[in-house]
Amino acid sequence: LLRMSINNLRRRKLRTGLTVLGVVIGTASIVVMVSLGIGLKEITVEQYESSGSLTKIQVYRNYGMGGSENEEDGFITDKTIESFKAIPHVKAVSPVLSTYVQMRQGAYEGSSRIEGLSREALEEIELGEGRLPDPSSGTMELVVGPMVAQNFWEAKTGRGFWETGEQPAVDLYGKPFFTMFQNMGNGDENSQKKYLFPACALVDGGENGFSEYGYQIYTDIDLLKTQLKK
Repeated sequence: LLRMSINNLRRRKLRTGLTVLGVVIGTASIVVMVSLGIGLKEITVEQYESSGSLTKIQVYRNYGMGGSENEEDGFITDKTIESFKAIPHVKAVSPVLSTYVQMRQGAYEGSSRIEGLSREALEEIELGEGRLPDPSSGTMELVVGPMVAQNFWEAKTGRGFWETGEQPAVDLYGKPFFTMFQNMGNGDENSQKKYLFPACALVDGGENGFSEYGYQIYTDIDLLKTQLKK
């Protein structure tokens, strides 16, 4: 039977060649299509992961959407955090306390948002330089994103990144910032108290200078609470 099969294949060389070629092309096509599918899936997942975790859900307070007359019913409190922790499959819950500030450094001024995070959440930030804030220091230390400099402009000319296309020469890590908390006074900038906060770390911006934490400033949530009480 083997000898007969070989003889028949030799007798019909063209048909045999075309059959073999068809099998090879079909197999190669399947391998290529599967490889493309896997590759596209990996690229898509990487793109989503570059802008944020795929397993992280951000929950915001209810701004009067629930129909309750009491505004405080929509606040996120410590009790809310505990209820989130009790949900099945939730691995960790971290509160976020945000406030907008005006900042100055040398000839530049700008605005940014400072977010107070728990220690657990701060440890998820990849640092390019420095260390995380020390809660026992008594001073609100800042972890600064590499893109925060784009929020600054020259105080005299008012020209900044969005007009010139050039990154302002703000030292995000080496020098402290004079910081003024918004809505803390009568609107007169000269009468607002200025605080001097050091930067203890710079967020790792990756190869392209972009990361999930690249555009804001972070600190320990307890340090921010203490500062806001002042």
